[in-house]
Amino acid sequence: RDAAPEAVAAQTALVEAFLAVELERSRKWLRRASTEPPEWYDVARLFDSQLLITAAELAELNDAVDRLLEPYRKRTRTDPPSDARTVSIHYKALPLE
Repeated sequence: RDAAPEAVAAQTALVEAFLAVELERSRKWLRRASTEPPEWYDVARLFDSQLLITAAELAELNDAVDRLLEPYRKRTRTDPPSDARTVSIHYKALPLE
C-alpha cells in the first residue's frame, strides 16, 4: 500500500498475470468438461457469492479457508491417494464498493 509507484505497478502486473492464468484454466476446464469422468464433472464448481461482511469477519473467514485448505496443499501434502488430481482453487475476497 505504501510502496513506491514502480513497486505498485509491478505488483499490479503480477496480479493481472495471475488472474489471466486462472481465467485460462477455467476456460480449459469448460472446453473439456463434457469429457471428464462423472465423479469429477459433478464436483467441479464455478461460482460467485457476494457477502455482506465486516473487515473483522472477512479476516476470520480468510483464516478459516486457509485452515480448511491446508491439509490438501500440493506443496506440502505427502500422502495423496493414488486417484488424487491437481485442482485449482481460486479464492478471492475483494470489496466491490
